[in-house]
Amino acid sequence: MASLYVRKVPSEELPTPRPLRPDQRIPIGQVPITIGRDKRRSDCWLPEHTVSKLHARITPNGGNFLLEDLDSHNHTYLNDSPLEPRRPAGLAHGDEIRICGYVFKFQEHDSDQSNVQTTVEASISPAPFSQFLETQPSDKLRVLLTLGGVLNKTLDPWALMGRVADELFELFRQADRCLIIQRDPGTDDLTPVVARVRQPARVCEPFSQTIVRNCMETLESFLSEDVTQMPELGDNESVASATMRSVMCVPLSVQEQAVGVIQLDSSDRGRKFTKDDLEFLLCVANQAAFAMEFVQLHQAVLEQEKLADDMRRAHEVQLGLLPRRFPEVPGYEFFAHYAPARSVGGDYYDFVPLGHGRHAVLLGDVSGKGLPAALLMARMSGAAQLCLSSGCDLAQAIHAMNAQLLRADLGDRYVTLAATLLDSVQHRVTVVNAGHLTPWVYRKATQSLEQAIPEERGGVPIGVLADSSYQSVNVELSAGDSIILYSDGILDAGLSAGRRFGEARLREALKTPPGERPLTPRQIGERIRRAVETHAAGCEQFDDIALVCYGRAD
Repeated sequence: MASLYVRKVPSEELPTPRPLRPDQRIPIGQVPITIGRDKRRSDCWLPEHTVSKLHARITPNGGNFLLEDLDSHNHTYLNDSPLEPRRPAGLAHGDEIRICGYVFKFQEHDSDQSNVQTTVEASISPAPFSQFLETQPSDKLRVLLTLGGVLNKTLDPWALMGRVADELFELFRQADRCLIIQRDPGTDDLTPVVARVRQPARVCEPFSQTIVRNCMETLESFLSEDVTQMPELGDNESVASATMRSVMCVPLSVQEQAVGVIQLDSSDRGRKFTKDDLEFLLCVANQAAFAMEFVQLHQAVLEQEKLADDMRRAHEVQLGLLPRRFPEVPGYEFFAHYAPARSVGGDYYDFVPLGHGRHAVLLGDVSGKGLPAALLMARMSGAAQLCLSSGCDLAQAIHAMNAQLLRADLGDRYVTLAATLLDSVQHRVTVVNAGHLTPWVYRKATQSLEQAIPEERGGVPIGVLADSSYQSVNVELSAGDSIILYSDGILDAGLSAGRRFGEARLREALKTPPGERPLTPRQIGERIRRAVETHAAGCEQFDDIALVCYGRAD
């Protein structure tokens, strides 16, 4: 049960119209309150197609309230009696107002507040389906129950539209033709997908594009006793060339978008459709529309589940491209941590054995996030393996990787890369920086950080310029020294909540009290990881995170 609370307040306090929810209370001021399907013009919005755009109005009148039907298609009922259009009726305590599938209960009581004289409370709930059925003839009951059972058990309502047309054609004996017309979402063409006729010659007779399109565009039903007497349709070629006279047409819509219509027409001026006929046809159309909406939601769930499954598989593939184990280098220790912002990410690290005690250790960041970045990361991994194994020095290998990515013509995609080459025999590390965050050297002797390569010697990201050149710097490692490579996801942790982790917190995480033993590569990595996770707890991860530490044992 939802409720609508109505009180006398200045009009500026009126909220933005929205669908009624359970237990919701909506204030109404000293101005008329409009009830209808038009979201922009209705103070109380009922998003059902059986409700007219502007269906009814409640008007304050000298301390009382008046209810007025605004010439709606499906009437406004006060205590089960239909109101005459445009003839306001007074509301009394306990009155029931019924608008299509909604029932309002009007209550009036005194307020304790001196500045508010009267309060009016109206509770609203969907009218029970059984209540509607009780007012219908037995043959209409049978059709509604039959179609409801059939449509609610299918995942292809369009395939059952022939059954819908058969039931309607059997019920409406005055109809000479029943058309179910579908709109092609790509071309906007209108195509009859089902046609039932009493006389075979009427199969090829045209239907009125004007009537159908107007019904679909406004999402309002159409009823005419004789379309040939309507001035706005008198010159319509399809109407003029057809034998149809009385016509009723209702939209088939899903999520406020028309996908088609149901139309019945008669060629006999003496056999006309009535408003009661139209109201019943609207009920049938709503049942079909609900079935279509259920199918759309079902398909959306299936697509979402398939996408989630694809992303899980992509995550497994990406993790498989990352190193499964650390290099086994005597006297050296390695650490790595990887956390994508989504199921898959664009950060990248690798260990490439090159023989004679040499290992390339790389960490990069592909522009963008998600699956496109992950695919480029996979290509980057292959290019790095190929170029580094060619025997050239590290700077030349990075230059070759740049040429490979440019030949792939990846548009505005690029990769920042911090590349290091460990010579475990000479205890020397060669460093090349291609537009990435500067790697750090952790010095055991001072337990402090220093840049592994000056920023002025860094190059541009890979995949940006064809003739990029890269410079290398050699770093000597003493016992206990370590190299730290990381992506900007570490520095940007917590950014979504406005508290960026930053370089200062990274340095703070690696400080040790005087007299405490220097940090090993694993301890360095774990301290940074825990500091980032603690700082960003409760925040959405802003960017992919990759961290690699390695160095000489003490």
